[in-house]
Amino acid sequence: MKSNSRTRGAAVVLAILAIVLEMGRCFARETSSGQRTVGPGDAIRLRVWDAAQTASREDLLTAFSGDYTVDGNGDILIPRLGSFRVAGQEMSIIEKAIETRLSEISKRPVVVARPLIRVLVWGAVKQPGSYLAEPSSTLWEVIQLGGGPDMSADLESIYVQRGTKKVVSGLQEAFRSGRTLAQVGVQSGDILVVPFRRRLQLRTILEYTSYISTLVLLYLRVVERW
Repeated sequence: MKSNSRTRGAAVVLAILAIVLEMGRCFARETSSGQRTVGPGDAIRLRVWDAAQTASREDLLTAFSGDYTVDGNGDILIPRLGSFRVAGQEMSIIEKAIETRLSEISKRPVVVARPLIRVLVWGAVKQPGSYLAEPSSTLWEVIQLGGGPDMSADLESIYVQRGTKKVVSGLQEAFRSGRTLAQVGVQSGDILVVPFRRRLQLRTILEYTSYISTLVLLYLRVVERW
């Protein structure tokens, strides 16, 4: 009874979160050139350095490196540089815009921007919630963001939900082979669901049976010696 109540409650919460995440999806798409873009709630990871900097002097531009969350207007705010419109923009365009602003304080600034998409990790994990991940992250790495699977997790049945629809399932092989979010087709705002194990599987029962049988045999041998 408690299990059914927990399942129904989780389904309601999941549906509400799916609607919220869907609001930012309209900005987070792939462009015609195949580059992934970001939207509100996502983030951009910047790596910044000065190509003209010598090894003997500190590179002051590295202070601008870091993760920047996209606000509700589709902008990121970089201290000392100001706001940049990034929602729906290709990474190459964002890099050029930031480099142009940095050129006021450096001769040869270099910016590398990488998208971080927001994925909801839900179900039988220790810390379910919304997390930022690189599209190159594996399914296992994303589950680890949620604290990893708990004892009741059914890792053979994980699936991806988009809105209220299950869009990618049968991920056993993808999970085992270390496929990435991009390879699986996970988009910003998707939900990675780790189902609860509903009942003991045959394999688990056989393992327990074998373990108990071994203990019984050891016990009988000890008794015979006495």
